[in-house]
Amino acid sequence: MSDRKARRAAALVESALQKFQEGRIEQARLCCEQALELSPRHPDALHVLGVIALQRSDHATAVQMLRRAVAIRPDVPIYHCTLAHGYVGLNRPAEALAAFERAARLDPRDPGLQVGLGNCLGMLGRAVEAEAVFRRLVGRHPQYPLGWFNLAKALDDQKRYEEASGAYRRVTQLEPQSAEAYNNLGVALQKLDRYEEAEQSFRACLGLNPDFVPAWINLAITLNCLRQHTEAEALCRRALAGEAWVIRPALMRDCD
Repeated sequence: MSDRKARRAAALVESALQKFQEGRIEQARLCCEQALELSPRHPDALHVLGVIALQRSDHATAVQMLRRAVAIRPDVPIYHCTLAHGYVGLNRPAEALAAFERAARLDPRDPGLQVGLGNCLGMLGRAVEAEAVFRRLVGRHPQYPLGWFNLAKALDDQKRYEEASGAYRRVTQLEPQSAEAYNNLGVALQKLDRYEEAEQSFRACLGLNPDFVPAWINLAITLNCLRQHTEAEALCRRALAGEAWVIRPALMRDCD
């Protein structure tokens, strides 16, 4: 390939990145395809096409593009990371785990890669290993709320609700606007039969995000356990009116 073609391909990829950041996705895609016509093995063009495919939930195309990029430049961690997300979208967690492991070896300082690695272990039912990953992560990055959040989920998976509630509380301290953390904390407290605390947590969640329908249901369950049946019923009706929500019978605990 001539230097002129190489420069033109690089300019097209740079333009694609700018267009992508501006939300002009189709134009970004066209730029990448033009770049590949000039330079069929341009890894950045393949990567951007993979990212675009991911954004469109076309995970098969994303994996195809990203595997080509990785084959050309196996030393770029972001390629492996994006490939991992493609495998997750295809529900292939073992391959996603392998891709996250390669990315993490290339860039061990990136906490996001450790999160991906741990979550894949969780998807594979390897909660103890996931916990170990997240404990190392929060040991290195104690102010990283996503690390604590995922550690709590790994503890949840092991039914260690006391420890999980402590980790969720840490998230709410580091990221007070995390409605999901308050909801999950409430669920852990429910499991421990600490209903008054659970109620407070669900109300905090809804104070941050009144449209968080699972929290309305969880609060109703908690109020039912606290024998506040009238308000529990009203909350269920409110949730049902606001969204097409199916309450599974297993969720409606009999606390009488």
